[in-house]
Amino acid sequence: MQHTLLKRSIVELLGTFFLIFAATGVIINKSFDLLGIALAPGIVVTILIITSGHISGIHLNPAVSFAFLLAKKMTVQEFLVYCVAQFAGATAAALTLRAAFTQSVASQVRNGVNTLAPSVTFVQGFLIESVLTIILVLVIFSIAVDKENPRASWAPLAVGLTIVVNIMAMGPITGACFNPVRWFGPALAGGYWENASLYLLAPMVGAALGVPFFRYLSSGAGDKPA
Repeated sequence: MQHTLLKRSIVELLGTFFLIFAATGVIINKSFDLLGIALAPGIVVTILIITSGHISGIHLNPAVSFAFLLAKKMTVQEFLVYCVAQFAGATAAALTLRAAFTQSVASQVRNGVNTLAPSVTFVQGFLIESVLTIILVLVIFSIAVDKENPRASWAPLAVGLTIVVNIMAMGPITGACFNPVRWFGPALAGGYWENASLYLLAPMVGAALGVPFFRYLSSGAGDKPA
């Protein structure tokens, strides 16, 4: 069944709302350690892929949508509509959390905004965020996009666990954002704009590098790249 772009964008908006609400909510309520902070978004994405992946593909991330655009798996119009939905969903989630917890409470953890560790430079952070996005794109394209992969049914778990591992590995270093809207929503709600170019651009760079890398890895003699 073909779903309209409007329906797909609504799923992306609601899904991104759910993702940001969970990912930053566990930080603001301060009831979980790093494992809990990593599990929350990973579980949400797993649930959404299982329940709604057949509708929108469940990107929830402009960098992922950008990768699909570069791979010619979506049009420019679809990409722009998805991005608007994703930014809107993230902003709505962050503002909802701010209203629920009050800014005085949310400000204690900077609204859940991703930040660099004091010892990490901008360049190091940019590199790490780009690499995290490359990893995410490779996993998504390998198991969810590559029709030749016999384990495609494992896509929800594979993508969800990739998010968990990325955050566990680099959360204390860069905040492990690898998603422009994950940073943007909380930043807008709280007014924290430090390193905006890093968190907005590094994932897009990672996506741009991940697509040709996947094409190279998935191609062989006589094969057509996925």
